[in-house]
Amino acid sequence: MSGMDQLRRKSLHRGVLSLDLDDSFPDDTIQMLQSPTIRRQNLRNASTLDTTASINENSLMDVSILQGEASKFYNQSNASECVEPTESLVQAFYNVFETYNDGQSAFDAVKEFHEICKTLSQSAKNNKVLENWLIEEKNTWHLVETLYGDRLNYEYDEEMPMELMLSEKEVMLDVFNRDSVTRQCQLVVDWLEQAEADKKEQSQKLQAQHFSDKTVCWENTVYQIQQKDNLAYTSGVALVTEIDPDAPLRQQKHIHSLDLEDERLLLSQILSHIRCGQLDLAQQLCMHCGQQWRAATLEGWRLYHNPNLTKESENGVLLPIEGNPNRDIWKVAAWRMSEDNRLPQATRTTYAALCGHLQQMLPSMVTWADWLWAHLRAMIDVRIEEEIRERVNKQYVEMPNSYWANKMSLTQIFAALASSPLPKIRAEHAEDFPTVQRALILDDMVTLYATLAAWARQHADLKFQKSPLLLRFSAHLVLILKQLGKEENESCAQHAAEVLKIYSKYVISTKKPEIIISYISQLPQKEQVEALAVYLESITDPDLKAHCLILANNAQLDVEKAARQVVISIRERPVPITALNPKDEYYAKIQALDWLVVCPTQSGEALWHANALVRQFVAKGELDLARMTYAKIPQDTLHHIVQQGQLLNDDEDTMPRHSAAMREYLSFQHYLDAHRDFGEWMHYLHKKKPISPESVPKEATFQQKLLFEEQLKYYKSAHESWKKNLCHMAEVCHKRFINILTFPDGIWLKEMGQLEPCAEVNARNVEIDALIRIVIPQSAFLVHDICLKSGNPKGSMDLANIIASEQYELYKFFNKKDLKELLQKICESSVELLKMNYDSFGHEASS
Repeated sequence: MSGMDQLRRKSLHRGVLSLDLDDSFPDDTIQMLQSPTIRRQNLRNASTLDTTASINENSLMDVSILQGEASKFYNQSNASECVEPTESLVQAFYNVFETYNDGQSAFDAVKEFHEICKTLSQSAKNNKVLENWLIEEKNTWHLVETLYGDRLNYEYDEEMPMELMLSEKEVMLDVFNRDSVTRQCQLVVDWLEQAEADKKEQSQKLQAQHFSDKTVCWENTVYQIQQKDNLAYTSGVALVTEIDPDAPLRQQKHIHSLDLEDERLLLSQILSHIRCGQLDLAQQLCMHCGQQWRAATLEGWRLYHNPNLTKESENGVLLPIEGNPNRDIWKVAAWRMSEDNRLPQATRTTYAALCGHLQQMLPSMVTWADWLWAHLRAMIDVRIEEEIRERVNKQYVEMPNSYWANKMSLTQIFAALASSPLPKIRAEHAEDFPTVQRALILDDMVTLYATLAAWARQHADLKFQKSPLLLRFSAHLVLILKQLGKEENESCAQHAAEVLKIYSKYVISTKKPEIIISYISQLPQKEQVEALAVYLESITDPDLKAHCLILANNAQLDVEKAARQVVISIRERPVPITALNPKDEYYAKIQALDWLVVCPTQSGEALWHANALVRQFVAKGELDLARMTYAKIPQDTLHHIVQQGQLLNDDEDTMPRHSAAMREYLSFQHYLDAHRDFGEWMHYLHKKKPISPESVPKEATFQQKLLFEEQLKYYKSAHESWKKNLCHMAEVCHKRFINILTFPDGIWLKEMGQLEPCAEVNARNVEIDALIRIVIPQSAFLVHDICLKSGNPKGSMDLANIIASEQYELYKFFNKKDLKELLQKICESSVELLKMNYDSFGHEASS
């Protein structure tokens, strides 16, 4: 580069015009005096200032947006990692899904998902991780809409003729009409180009039109040629002496360095337009930069079509002819240009894309999407060319054999991407969104569902936690695919249920019942009950419990089964050994019964599970907790159960269970009443016994003796009354415990019939048998104590007869130690009877 060129380039970078021009000259005169390079510098400086101002303006706007909307959707303090979706993002997707929750409106939901991600990505400029994620998700939703809109809604045009076509364009249209694979590959290409165009729109890259104003081609070179005798400084390299596109190659000379830099920028931008599917913009740019010839070369790929051969003209006016009649010649020339190493790589890639030369496209492809785009373009090009040469009546110039080698299937294309020599492409191939997009393009639902389920499991695993953004996307993709009927087999259904189950657990963190229950309702029925139970178990507020039950009923969930599962889960939850106050855990088990008692149709189940809880408390000796449990049961529960049985006409499945629950309830109530009365009797015996007055000494005064006599008189009366009440209370206690031992229709707690065996019933039978072996001996000892302390040793003999009776067979529930101890106590009662002039069995002794 010459000294003048260096000076001009430095001035360009500084943005300063370093010319000594008289300020008295008019602006238009100065413009005329300047060389093309100086004019371009002014344009470049102005463009730079305008672009800087635009960027600064946008930056200010972005700050205000981020302070408002975007701050709701991500945590700026953790910008290095993909952030969790907040309630707002979860709420937005929920609102859309609730609005469009049927198969007919699935595509409307996809469009709304696309718009949500698009809006948020524009508001997340200062968090590149989140922004890139939302852009990728937006593109994936667009792919779903594009592919499945075609797969499910495309109508085959049966009227299109199948005979030998007269036009290349007609052949192409027919291939797209009847070959769904080729048509959908073209849709993927369009999708990739639109995604790249959106990406380019967001970038702030220098563009060729920023540095030109509809100038001639290579204006600096032209100026150097025209003014070569008047320039003090010239270029340091040999410049071309002729201005035509082939001059540099033909003369083996160069163009001006500034033109060369602008040429590189132009070629790069043309390729960018081609990658974005913007061929028209690429041609407009060429013409704007004075390279109309280049714009014409980009036109040669168009398929030839003469509508006048098949349609009659109106009013004698011929219809315009489309495309290039010598397209095959142009294609071979473009193929050779793409292989010419003397041309810039951008030029070679541009023509390679237009003629289907895959090997020459790949060196300029830097991302997984670029590679996919290049392979699909080459594959479609070969497919269409093959049909054209087979069906159009024309002799075509032969294409190289390597061209036809690009005829690949989608599976082969993705295998090529997976084995790319570039580590970056291989790494991107295994990333989340390319994996999903690959499965969608292949329509491989089995792999897609399995992958989504695996990601969901990783989210639940703290060691390999996936982003909640991915979990939300996976769940909604599963829902959309289900609505579109893409749940193809049992394996897909299982994996879909797994994803939705994990997501429904995740949204519990939102603490919004509407959202949680809505997603639970999308699970299979069995999974619905389990997931709903998990959620309900976490609720303690009574009002929220009622609200959740209403929502669950409206969503047609099996609330009754879920409520039962909640009660069972809380009841079986072990009390931690380290718990500071274990009774708090017991209170929680009791409060769980609220889920059952609120519904009259659940009366039988409420009683069944209350009994299960009481069995635990009675076994632990926590009778107060057992009474608190039964206090939860409404007084009219037995009436509701009987009434419900009559309405169901004694249903064989429910009535034995309900009958057993009622008998067990009555058994426990009698047991609790007996212990309550026994406690009151013991309290009355030890705490309410009148205290006899202290005797007065012999030297006491008359008044003291008179007072003592009154006190003694009152004491005897009170003692007599106490003794009478004590005897009555003892009789009541004695009767209650005897009733436990002689419970009607069998053993206490034991039902007459047998319930259908199951795990729950078997566990209940074990608990009941264990309680009977505790309660029966315990009641027998209490009866003996009551008889002994109330002065009724004869009652112990009646107790012995009951224990030994074959009618009740209560002796079976005593172990040897307890039975031996009871016999010793009965012997003590026999001794008391002998002292009372009875025989040892309590009969009156004969004189």
